[in-house]
Amino acid sequence: MNNKSEVERKFLLKEIPDFLDTSNSVQISQAYLFIDEDGNELRLRKKSNSEGDQFIQTYKSKGDLKRSEVEFEIEKEDFHALWEHAAQRVLKKKRYLIQYEHLLIELDEYQEKLEGLLIVEIEFKDEISANKFTPFDWLGREITYDAKFKNKNLWKENGMESLI
Repeated sequence: MNNKSEVERKFLLKEIPDFLDTSNSVQISQAYLFIDEDGNELRLRKKSNSEGDQFIQTYKSKGDLKRSEVEFEIEKEDFHALWEHAAQRVLKKKRYLIQYEHLLIELDEYQEKLEGLLIVEIEFKDEISANKFTPFDWLGREITYDAKFKNKNLWKENGMESLI
């Protein structure tokens, strides 16, 4: 089990920069078991890459820059039993893990109805580091505090047209 505070900033991208190595990627399918009225969430996620599948259950607290997160791997059978209750709408994306300068960057390329949406998440060790960070020139508009770009809200939406 992984129990941590997550500190991250999020940015939109218009396109994947040519100079970034996008070879290290994972396919993600996720859906939500519940999202309470305060914005806390319980989600299921399947990560697939050349090494196989990983099944994860995650609780995330509400928040923007900083959130609590409890994440643990579950058995495939348990995942599928729960997935039946969460899979009315599935959020799919390809996640590229990119080492850039001293940071690990997660670039999400959304699929299906959200095709064309590119979001970069940059995790920091603490809020001080996050607030000191000067965004790279190739990053687009910051969306850290824009609730419509949270995965749980993207999952509720019908597609890109609702984000314009």
